[in-house]
Amino acid sequence: MARLNLYRLRTLPNIIKTTTTICSIIILIIIGSTLFTSTGGKVVQVTSTANIIVNVILISLLALELDDKIIPKSSLITWPLIEMAISITFTILYFISIWLCVSGSNFINKGKMTWAGIFVLANFAQYTMNTIMFAEIWYREKKLNEPSETIPVSDIQNINYGIA
Repeated sequence: MARLNLYRLRTLPNIIKTTTTICSIIILIIIGSTLFTSTGGKVVQVTSTANIIVNVILISLLALELDDKIIPKSSLITWPLIEMAISITFTILYFISIWLCVSGSNFINKGKMTWAGIFVLANFAQYTMNTIMFAEIWYREKKLNEPSETIPVSDIQNINYGIA
């Protein structure tokens, strides 16, 4: 049976999964309490719900340390690459949701859509930072696994052509 490693969830970049989940729950509470939900509000709700589901799955995999067992480090598709793809997807979805909350503030629920927009903006910023951090981790892992193209100095022969 796998042991829980909660320390991984308290360090960057994995703590962002917890904070984005909290922001998504707040977004769902705010938009769920509106009197009238436009189509844009429903898109924001679907984005936040998908975010919660994906984050719960990722938090479970990381806490149980199953990420290395599912995807080996020697494969072409690594865990940081998958995390980066998920982060890029939610960055785009939350960017769209920002504009939907801004346009939704023109209706009856001005204050609630504004507050939802603030938390959507917070999630957008967190996922942008998460994308950058996982891109850096993926690039470092990729560079470590590539063979070195430098020639060792001991392999270079000392050839003397008669010039001092």
